Amino acid sequence: MKKRILAIMLVLPLLVAFAAMGFTKLISLTVPQMPEDIKIEYEANEAFEFESFGQTMELKGMVIPETSAASLVWSSSNNEVAAIDGTTLTFLSEGTTTISASLPDGSFRKSFEAMLMVSGDTPKYIKANYATPTEKGDTVVGLLDFTDALSGGETKGHTEVINVSVLPSKASQEITVEGLPAGTYSVDGAKLSFTPKEVGVYTAKISSAEKPEIFGELRFEVKDCVNVYSYEDLLRATNKSENGTAMALRVNLESEANLGRANSRHLAYASGAPYDYVTFDSTYDTNFLKNSKMSTMLKVAIVFKSDVYGNGHTLNLHDFAYPSEYAPDTGIAIPGLNDVFAADPLAFVIAAGLTVSGQGNVGFMAEEGVTLDNVVLKNCNNVSDLSNLNYVGTVLEVVGDNVTVKNSTVQNGRTVVRSFSNKGLMIENCILAYAREFIYKQGSNQFVYPTQKSDLGEWNENAKPWDEAKKDLFDPDRIPEAAKEGDSTATIKDTSFYTSGIFCIGMDTHFAGELLYKWIGSNKDNLKNLAATSYRSVLDLEGDIKFYDWKIASNMDSSTLVSGDYEGSGFTLDIYNLLKRYDETKGGGTVIKKVNGVDYVHGGIAFFGGGNNLSDVFLNGESVKATTAGGGINNDVYTSLSVALTDTTIFSGSLQGMFHLAAGDGPFYFCIYRNTYEGVGIADTPFASA
Repeated sequence: MKKRILAIMLVLPLLVAFAAMGFTKLISLTVPQMPEDIKIEYEANEAFEFESFGQTMELKGMVIPETSAASLVWSSSNNEVAAIDGTTLTFLSEGTTTISASLPDGSFRKSFEAMLMVSGDTPKYIKANYATPTEKGDTVVGLLDFTDALSGGETKGHTEVINVSVLPSKASQEITVEGLPAGTYSVDGAKLSFTPKEVGVYTAKISSAEKPEIFGELRFEVKDCVNVYSYEDLLRATNKSENGTAMALRVNLESEANLGRANSRHLAYASGAPYDYVTFDSTYDTNFLKNSKMSTMLKVAIVFKSDVYGNGHTLNLHDFAYPSEYAPDTGIAIPGLNDVFAADPLAFVIAAGLTVSGQGNVGFMAEEGVTLDNVVLKNCNNVSDLSNLNYVGTVLEVVGDNVTVKNSTVQNGRTVVRSFSNKGLMIENCILAYAREFIYKQGSNQFVYPTQKSDLGEWNENAKPWDEAKKDLFDPDRIPEAAKEGDSTATIKDTSFYTSGIFCIGMDTHFAGELLYKWIGSNKDNLKNLAATSYRSVLDLEGDIKFYDWKIASNMDSSTLVSGDYEGSGFTLDIYNLLKRYDETKGGGTVIKKVNGVDYVHGGIAFFGGGNNLSDVFLNGESVKATTAGGGINNDVYTSLSVALTDTTIFSGSLQGMFHLAAGDGPFYFCIYRNTYEGVGIADTPFASA
């Protein structure tokens, strides 16, 4: 068998298995550009003083980055207090109102509470420069701070300093405080200093000393954790701590370009020293790498070993993870010579000049039992082309049981969240967004191999024929009970998925084709013993799950998962026509959605790999997995598909019968929105109420 034909036989099923509905050439994956932030020159609680009713003021704000070319639309929740026309606010009566700045389409919003009053010396309002409780909980304050030393994990007691104003500004600034334990606080004029001694929820009533009926309340939760204000603090609570230190994030640790954000510091050493990172051995199948004597090591920027209370703040690794150069022909970000982190993933297999990707570098890693609450994690700034996420790695890798991610946003990576061989993962009330490939990817690091080894663990040249060996991978009676039970469970609840290059959810399984059982050719020593079946994974989707992932059918792109020089092979795969053909022959016209003459398809849930995919996904208790006999969810919202690699009505050409030789005999399953579903529109976004 010729080398080129073998290459085609290997790459074709992998392209289909990974992308399912992908495109084989590197193309521009343009997506709606979301702003990094709306910067408004006002605190969460603000006060405006006027000399008389009818006076006006100009509202000030901007979209970050400034290059986004978006404008702000201002609004007032109480038009009897303040009316807004453009950027002009008119003072109509004393009172409070919520003032919001948003994009014209409402896709991003920043708000603050405003007290409006006529100037004078009689107390009317109490204002504290402090975050107010939100639907995601109270502000979390740590009992401890790190000491000033930049090495070691020494801590000291924390004092929370809260600046208070009695309004109007000409009024006496003397205040009184109730509700805090005696001996834990002091008052200096209008400054409150609170040194908590115990964990708990505290509510402080702050009143005007001159006019006690004028008061305000502050509420916050003190936890047994350390407050983090800098990159150095972050490292001392994570990478540099043997067992980890629970933290309350008190600032945004941002990219240099985003330091215009309120309360932001650079996620980098203040000294300018190189970024910190930790190395770890790849947990995926590294047989090929070991056979080839190639490195199996990967990098992770931040390792969470204990709980994180984010207070809505951002950790953004852009200056570390984003490539430093751009391809001259495409303008796509590519790794530079001195980049430490930005890189291709490790190879799962390399054959005939083609590389199939395995596990990649990781931005944030969550170890066993960790809870991440109300935090924003990004591997880089937002992009307007998903191809710029080719080399930035996985945003959040879960590497232990019983990890919880709640009230959080995780975004901007090759993969956004990846969980293999972990039990009890819970993701709740989150937004997972912007993945070059899969937004959420689940699988197992344990595999069932066919009987093909000697007692020494080496290749047995007398291994049983493939037709017999593959029964070890596909015959339920031969698969061990442990594999059928599985080692990977997760629940995702009340969560939105937004914008992937391939699919929102990918349930992975190992390739299990004949060519990976015993390669024919000169590279057989490196390619031996690669066919296998992954242990079962189970994902429960509960509550309000939304997939914001309609995309132009012709633009779906799997080229990053299989790369190399195969253009001269004569192989072409027109996925767009494949989709239309599937819709015509199997899909019953339920897949393609035509809008203004453009064909769209939804990237929902994919079971891929080509081997025996034992995984299951349940949506509010109902299985989404299609079978050859039907099955899976099929209702007004969802359609479940099963695609066999040898289906001649779907795959055409002389190579269609060879698909399974590399990937295996297992079909691919998909669960996607029907093209008639209007609950999530093409332009809709989960960030509308941000």
